[in-house]
Amino acid sequence: MCSQRAVAYFRKHIEPQLQSGKHVMVAAHGNSLRSIIRSSP
Repeated sequence: MCSQRAVAYFRKHIEPQLQSGKHVMVAAHGNSLRSIIRSSP
């Protein structure tokens, strides 16, 4: 459940900012960060 929420938030809110060239700092616990990294292509 944590994984689904973390990845969905990343894709909806953070990824568009990164794609537009902005710098984004992500602070989270290990499980959510691992989930985001694993979902990367």
